[in-house]
Amino acid sequence: MLTHRVIACLDVKDGRVVKGTRFVNLRDSGDPVVLAEGYEEQGADEIVFLDIAATNEGRDTLLDLVRRTAERLFIPLTVGGGMRNLDDIANALRAGADKVAINSAAVRRPQLLTQAASRFGSQCVVASIDALNRGDFWEVHVNGGRQPTGLDAIDWARRCVELGAGEILLTSIDRDGGRSGYDIELLSRVSRAVTVPIVASGGAGSARDVVDAFILGGADAALLAGVLHDDTTDIRTIKSALEAASIKTRTKSDGSPVSVADINAERAAREWIELRFPEDGILGEELPSVREGAARRWILDPIDGTYTFLQSVPLWGTLVAVAEGETVIAGAAYFPALDEIIVAARGEGCWWNGSRAAVSTVAELSEARLVTTDARFLRDEARRERWARLQDGARTMRTWGDCYGYLLVATGRADIMVDDVISDWDGAAFMPIISEAGGTFTDWRGRTTPFGGDAIATNAKLGPIVREILTPAGDMASAGAVP
Repeated sequence: MLTHRVIACLDVKDGRVVKGTRFVNLRDSGDPVVLAEGYEEQGADEIVFLDIAATNEGRDTLLDLVRRTAERLFIPLTVGGGMRNLDDIANALRAGADKVAINSAAVRRPQLLTQAASRFGSQCVVASIDALNRGDFWEVHVNGGRQPTGLDAIDWARRCVELGAGEILLTSIDRDGGRSGYDIELLSRVSRAVTVPIVASGGAGSARDVVDAFILGGADAALLAGVLHDDTTDIRTIKSALEAASIKTRTKSDGSPVSVADINAERAAREWIELRFPEDGILGEELPSVREGAARRWILDPIDGTYTFLQSVPLWGTLVAVAEGETVIAGAAYFPALDEIIVAARGEGCWWNGSRAAVSTVAELSEARLVTTDARFLRDEARRERWARLQDGARTMRTWGDCYGYLLVATGRADIMVDDVISDWDGAAFMPIISEAGGTFTDWRGRTTPFGGDAIATNAKLGPIVREILTPAGDMASAGAVP
């Protein structure tokens, strides 16, 4: 596994998130849709949604709740509870689930795992195992932990993989809700017995427990519930602890997801650069930097707008920039789904699909078309207030900007693009693209740099108006600022 995952679990009963101890003494923890959105914002890599009473009470999974939750999320969603047959699984996937967790039905009819893997792919099939320590073995339980089966959990995990499961969700009933740490011995034995990813569940009480699950237990992912619901800890704290322990997680620093395509695309780009420019440095979003002190460096973002990419919205792009020191001398942005490419080099102009690109000539904010990636990214109340002024003054405002918003400005189809947070690889390519198209690219302080942590791209006439609204006069940088 390239990365480890931190997963927030929503145990749902009667439409509400609940949490207890050893599967009993359940207490209300909130609205599942609201909690799921909050955990995604904190940086959760996935959400697991378990309708914990569906199997025991013979009810269908609450598909409407699944649908409403899935509509709000960009990260993967696993749904479990009441998965009795292929129709149940298909309905969950149609409702928006990326994976399904199968527990009781798999024990009663093991061939369901094989049938599900054959029809939907093993990547969609999670074998959920609830195990109770019996002293000399861990016994598998079903029906929400209420019914013992006599099955050895390690043997059953191995059998589930043979049947077609692509992942094991392994819950220690003994540790569930106790916050004394995951059952490391159980985790380590199962992780050695199977070749698919293991999700540790039951017992998380702190960030240290998650670190131990990965390092000592061999887990590929850690699931947390109660400690998140009652704010004992949060996803950001856990990920900081993992970073300190040199454990790489799946989401990026801004909380957005990393796909296999991100990593493979950047690896291919690096191989091309290494072959042709072996002395140049490389800064990329997904893989470690190389030759940081080189006179020239390549700055790569293989998929800018990964959320967009994963949702099949065609506005994502591949960004490449070449910089000498802090000066970006060339940039390119390619949008494969739209068959658009824009390139620029210092003093050589900006070219869009082979034709010269130019920003608009709009001079009044009231006539301007404003674009951003997501207005909810704004980090503090003062910035939100200034953003509201800009938005109210513009003719129109649209989101889903990502890198495509900068292309729209460079080609005159939009007039202002604003990002509250960007990384070096997000902005570098657009510094020469916007400039060579006749516009201005600055950070919020007015500095002509893509490395300031935020960005404003406009035509030359609107730039001063936008910066006057977004940045108080006292915050405007004196050195290198655009008027």
